[in-house]
Amino acid sequence: MADRLAADGYRDAGYKYVNIDDCWSSKERDPKTLALVPDPNRFPNGMKKLADY
Repeated sequence: MADRLAADGYRDAGYKYVNIDDCWSSKERDPKTLALVPDPNRFPNGMKKLADY
């Protein structure tokens, strides 16, 4: 998605961030901590990999 926004000129227009607000988490929580976890189909490498990109 970030590549597409850059290709469409948003980066040149001054946009710096892509916010992921909804549909990023799995329907299941971490069984030990009950924390939300990334959807493994949408984010197979996890959120850190995406953030580091």
